[in-house]
Amino acid sequence: MWRESQRRLVVAILALETGQPGPLENFGASQESVRIGQTGRSREAPEGGEETIGEKVEMRHLLPLLFCGACLAQGPPWIPLFDGKTLNHWRSEGKAAWSVADGTITGRQGPGGGAGELLTEDKWADFELEAEWKMRFPGNSGIWFRYTDSKSAYQADILDEPKSYPDALSGSLYCMGKAFLARNSDPSTVHQDDWNRMRIRASGDLIVIALNGKEVVRINDGTFRAAGHIGIQVHAGKEFENMEIRVRAIRLRPLQ
Repeated sequence: MWRESQRRLVVAILALETGQPGPLENFGASQESVRIGQTGRSREAPEGGEETIGEKVEMRHLLPLLFCGACLAQGPPWIPLFDGKTLNHWRSEGKAAWSVADGTITGRQGPGGGAGELLTEDKWADFELEAEWKMRFPGNSGIWFRYTDSKSAYQADILDEPKSYPDALSGSLYCMGKAFLARNSDPSTVHQDDWNRMRIRASGDLIVIALNGKEVVRINDGTFRAAGHIGIQVHAGKEFENMEIRVRAIRLRPLQ
């Protein structure tokens, strides 16, 4: 749909430039001009003569439209969820401690082992999300999505608990009320002591999670379909008292 809109946009400007409609099948571009590979009478053609429609359409007229069409073809723009300086447009639930430094959101347990969530004020149902994270283990955290309350949400997990979940590494998909729906058991996908890049795609029942460029989860599940918050978790538990979850470069693109 986007590409068709782009094509029609370019055809429309060509028609305005040349004074005649014409297809776009055979056009080649140089640095200076674009020539339409179709013959016919031009507005400037002498009586009885034929020449290429419009003779030459200057590239400077087409570039803005081609750029615009390319933007349309890529779909909706990405929305930064974190400005790198403040927690504006986020809200906290629970007793976890949240702070911002060096372009990073950092979450730790609060006083007395307080756990909690940091949630966006806005909600989305279908989207693509990208985020970079780093964990000081042992820890248990994750990226919430379609979060409406503590019992209704999915989570792309960030954890390393070999005793409790030996085959569920970071990137596994957890569903409140159902436990793990899909598990990432490939340790090569996780940078244990470094930054990781996570990508989540939620489109209807389809949920896809990729970690450091490798797809680790692909599943269809319709448990939670409504729009919900995006969030970050700090888990309760004495074993996680020294955990530290850091998140940066988190952005989202709504899906049509």
